[in-house]
Amino acid sequence: MRNHYAINKQRQEFYTFADTYQVGMKESLRQRYSLLRYYYTCLWKASTNGDPVVRHPMYDWPNLDEMVRSDNIYMIGTALRVTANFDQHEETPDFKSYFPN
Repeated sequence: MRNHYAINKQRQEFYTFADTYQVGMKESLRQRYSLLRYYYTCLWKASTNGDPVVRHPMYDWPNLDEMVRSDNIYMIGTALRVTANFDQHEETPDFKSYFPN
């Protein structure tokens, strides 16, 4: 991972952080690279047939009212779904999300 920082500031390479932080950083990178092929496939489809990479779920389910009305869901390609919880007052978010068949 490329890093930019200013001279005379704390170094930001992974090995300079405590072990407890390194575990999370390594897991984050592992997840990032595990999705790389999927992202490249989505970008290839977008460049060949015009499908948007990040899109509202009504693009894939235009006849489902639950998907058309959703304002906290988006899709990355056809297989990766993100549901956001915008309630900042909840410590442990408890929200419902619709999953079509």
